[in-house]
Amino acid sequence: SPEDWAALFAVNARAPFFLMQAAIADMRKRGQGGAIVNILSINAHCGSPELAVYSATKGALATLTKNAANAHRFDRIRVNGINVGWTDTPAERVMQAQTLGHGPGWHSAAN
Repeated sequence: SPEDWAALFAVNARAPFFLMQAAIADMRKRGQGGAIVNILSINAHCGSPELAVYSATKGALATLTKNAANAHRFDRIRVNGINVGWTDTPAERVMQAQTLGHGPGWHSAAN
């Protein structure tokens, strides 16, 4: 839905962009450099049909990360992203149930 699209982009791309912008301004003002690490996702590179919007948001963040790293390299500000793979979280369990029909205990059976 448009609301889901806006909410996911707000959390995964918009918020990190403005947070980086504020942090970089402060780092430049202090003149000591610094480091920023963004949490990316492997889904930015491979995607999943049921995670199309999420994947797009993480792709946007990956591009913002690369651009910020390039733009601020001479300010001694490192901007990196960590590509996180599959992680067992409450949100992931909901997604598994809703999109793949996995019921309670699916994770234990997979081990």
